[in-house]
Formats: sequence, C-alpha cells, structure tokens
Amino acid sequence: MPAAKREDGAVLVEFALVLPLLLLVVLGTMQFGIFLNAKINETHLASSAARYAAVNHNPTGGSLQDHIKSLGGTQYLRDNAQVCIEYLDGDDGNADAGDPGDPVTATVTATYSLIPFLDNALDDTPASVTVQGDATMRLETFPDDIPQGCSA
Repeated sequence: MPAAKREDGAVLVEFALVLPLLLLVVLGTMQFGIFLNAKINETHLASSAARYAAVNHNPTGGSLQDHIKSLGGTQYLRDNAQVCIEYLDGDDGNADAGDPGDPVTATVTATYSLIPFLDNALDDTPASVTVQGDATMRLETFPDDIPQGCSA
C-alpha cells in the first residue's frame, strides 16, 4: 500500500484536536453546576434565617447570623458568607420596623471563585462572582431575641 493512502494515526490526531474543546465543555458544565449549587444553598440559608427571625427563635446562644453562617453546606460558604437580617417597616401605619406583620429580610452573600485552581496563576485577580440568596417573610411576633445586622 502506498504511503500517501495510509490513515494510521488519523483518529489519534483528530482526538487530540477535539480533546481540549471537550474538556472545556465538561469543566464548564461542572463549574456551572457547582455555582448553581452555591446559589441554591445560599437561598436555602436565607430562607432559614428569615424563618427564624419571623418566629423570633434563636437556636443558639450566639447571634442568629453566625448560626446560619455555620450551617453553610460547604467550608467555602462557612468561611466566606455574610448573613444579614433587616426588619422593614410594613404598611400597617406604624413607624416602627419589627412589629408583627412587618417584613423581615434575610440575605446571604458570598464571593464564589469560578476557577479556584487558577486563582494564583491569574496575577492575583481571581475569576469570581458574587452570589446572593435572599428571603422575605412576615414577622409573627416581636423580634426581641434577634437584632438586625450582618455577620462579621
């Protein structure tokens, strides 16, 4: 068989050309899934914080914000999240926020690193995005045990 018609190794060359694109798609899909999981976790934590504040229940002796932060599903969320609780004035005619029936808003915010293993290789400018979950509920009782504010 003449050398010009041989196709030995053609599949290997084609695979080598397609492999970087395939890896980019797979890693991008995985990163998007991890990002979406972080968003869902933060929304769930904000909902839990708003519920605890709405019923004036603090399950620990410390602040509710620190307790919610400790419930973060991953070490990343426990270290980087900021939990804020804010009592808003409702439309009940009272000037005071924090009356039964007024809304309470809980917000959980964290900076999510999109490509954590490349952070140091990108000249100290990490590829990151701020992820936020929030929830609003109506107060069922006066919030005596839970002050508003943000975690450290």
